[in-house]
Amino acid sequence: RRTLADVREGLVFARGNSTLLWVFLLLSSIMVFGFPAVANLGPTWITTVVGVSYRNFGFVAIFWGGSAFIASMLMTRFAGFSRKGLLLAGGSVLFAGGFCVFSTGTVAGAIIGNVMLGCGMSTAQISAAALVQHIAPNEVRGRMMSILWLNMGLAQVMTFPLAGLAQATSLRLLFPLLAVFLAVTVLIVIATRPQVRRARVIEETAGGAVATAG
Repeated sequence: RRTLADVREGLVFARGNSTLLWVFLLLSSIMVFGFPAVANLGPTWITTVVGVSYRNFGFVAIFWGGSAFIASMLMTRFAGFSRKGLLLAGGSVLFAGGFCVFSTGTVAGAIIGNVMLGCGMSTAQISAAALVQHIAPNEVRGRMMSILWLNMGLAQVMTFPLAGLAQATSLRLLFPLLAVFLAVTVLIVIATRPQVRRARVIEETAGGAVATAG
């Protein structure tokens, strides 16, 4: 009961801050409509639609993990870059574009798509976390971060209905439709909500940090 109350209080606060709200919604869109397909159903896509053998599957999958690691290292190396909102927007577009490339059904598409997916996911998640940490005040910061990482749980839950849709139709139909839907959704959010791409984290001389929406 206390957990639900904390989540409810966090959501109420997020609704009152448009930057936080749309940071949550943008990251949620890629986690709900993109991640379950490419991460949980992706191995089936690669082995059945693309036609990569089980023996060689790792050579394709490694490009996601490798690119995600490189992107994370770059985000750490250039942690002082204040335009985290711009990075979140760019990472989201990169992930959505990677999903579109991944859905072409070719080996090259799977490899290039995995590179884009890994880079985009790491960039978007790290940027969103930085923004939430610095926008939310101390008294609600823990709740805000908990709500942010509920996205991973939502992604796992969404695997069930997406798998059902794939079973009822086919992966060949579902993946391209989802990819286009996600790309359009991400572009609409970024185009119509400038406070997201303008959000930044500004380091203070005293060692603290603040975030602004412009």
